[in-house]
Amino acid sequence: MWLLFCNLLFANEPEGNDVGAAIVVEASRDIEVYVAPIEVIISTDIENIEAEIDSNTAFAYSSMYSHNAQVSTGRGSYEPIELNHDKIKVYNEDTIVYAWEDCNYKLKPLKCSIENSHYYLETTVHVDDNELIIRAMLFDQDAQVVAIGTSRNGKIIKWIKQQEIQQQQTIYSQQMNQSTQRNCGTSSCTPAQASVPNSPMSTVTTNKPKEELPLKWVIPHRLLDKNIQQAMLLMWCSTKLDLY
Repeated sequence: MWLLFCNLLFANEPEGNDVGAAIVVEASRDIEVYVAPIEVIISTDIENIEAEIDSNTAFAYSSMYSHNAQVSTGRGSYEPIELNHDKIKVYNEDTIVYAWEDCNYKLKPLKCSIENSHYYLETTVHVDDNELIIRAMLFDQDAQVVAIGTSRNGKIIKWIKQQEIQQQQTIYSQQMNQSTQRNCGTSSCTPAQASVPNSPMSTVTTNKPKEELPLKWVIPHRLLDKNIQQAMLLMWCSTKLDLY
């Protein structure tokens, strides 16, 4: 029994050359992005402007287009993110709790993203009387903007000119007589007279424009799903991450 105890005690004792050796552990950090719900800011009293959108649309398109981001190679150039790195992990306010449950992302999403060292994507829609602007901004772990994507939809105004009245009048010359042979006998014929109008001498065109002002046709701007899609695609295609 004592022999067995001694063998177990000194079985894993390091040799003299291994004393003080350090164990190197390579830690890999995932690239994570938290996508906040879309915020719509309306600065107009016009009621017929459509500005309704699913708040998770930015999250959906970010999951689709995040592979377009590029990462620094450390040699002054950039390469596709998935060439030598894992796929970017994209979260929204419903899925982030499964990865990070130590912070309230619904209350202070940017603060939580900084504390947990991942990226933060903010999307806002500004609506005024003339246009709406969709702006997507990607922040890094230091709250610095690293990429922006913008899309616009403006109001269209067309002026329709009132229809004018156009009249044409043709003036003919006086009629002229033309002889025709009719009632011919054995020795002579009595010519008959026929009236044939001459060709028109001139045509007069009269334009009478309407006095009313042109009609104003307004096509209001509206928020479409493709506007969010365009902003997300532009933002991710312009994203360059420095991980070194």
